Amino acid sequence: MNNRRNGQSSGSYWNGDGFSVENVNSGISFIGCLAFGNDDAGFDVKPDADFQDCIAFDNKRNFRSWYAMRPRPIQTVSLVTP
Repeated sequence: MNNRRNGQSSGSYWNGDGFSVENVNSGISFIGCLAFGNDDAGFDVKPDADFQDCIAFDNKRNFRSWYAMRPRPIQTVSLVTP
């Protein structure tokens, strides 16, 4: 995903996660993405994925990465915790 924004605005349907990717997917890259104001994770990613220039703030958990096989590069990622 390139330059995507996901956040909850007042009065909208409340979603648990901002970006959610299940194990059946592969070759996932988040580039320049923004996740904020979500009740659970901003990024909830189960498969192998790359993050570059992403920002997550005001989420219950900003990033949740479940992939344990090998570490992945995370480049220029900003986390803001209240």
